[in-house]
Formats: sequence, structure tokens, C-alpha cells
Amino acid sequence: MSDARDPPSPPGAALVKIYGRLGNAAAWAIRDFLHRSDVPFEWVPLSNDDSARSEAQVDHLHDGRLPVCLFPDGTRMECPTIRQITEKLGWIRNPSRSEYDLAI
Repeated sequence: MSDARDPPSPPGAALVKIYGRLGNAAAWAIRDFLHRSDVPFEWVPLSNDDSARSEAQVDHLHDGRLPVCLFPDGTRMECPTIRQITEKLGWIRNPSRSEYDLAI
């Protein structure tokens, strides 16, 4: 079952595959962020302990490691923050200079 707000993605185009349970705030925040940032993703809702074990490789549906994000290079992030995801996508970089001028 997919959220109506999830972007349609052709198979193989997803940059992130998200495993989680419906109603989980962390999973919703990740999906919402990726959707608003126009990042293609695949949402895999987990409905019971068996699907959590077989698809997300966690112990049960309420495992603290959920949501789990998988990236095309095989990287697996358990219960990641938005910042961790943006770093993995290459959006956050260290400043190239030690000081910057600011005009307001």
C-alpha cells in the first residue's frame, strides 16, 4: 500500500528504498522530506513481524532500527536522520573557505 503523496517512480529509478511501518513518524518524515525534495524513492510498508524480518532484516515490526533506508550502492542506514540521508546523497559538503563575507 502506498501513500497517495509518494511520487510515481519507474522500477530501478529510486535513489532510496525505505522500509518501515505505516504510522511511524520517522518513516513519514523521511518520505515527506524526499518527496518535497523531488528525490525518487521506493516505500516498502511493513505490515507484520514476518515482513519486517524478511524484507528489512530487523527482529520485529516495532524494532528501534526502523525505518531502514537502502541506497543503490548497498549502503544500509537504520533509523537515519534527515541530515544523514542528505550527507549520503551528497548534498552537505564542508565549506571551501574558512571565512565568508555576508551582506544583509
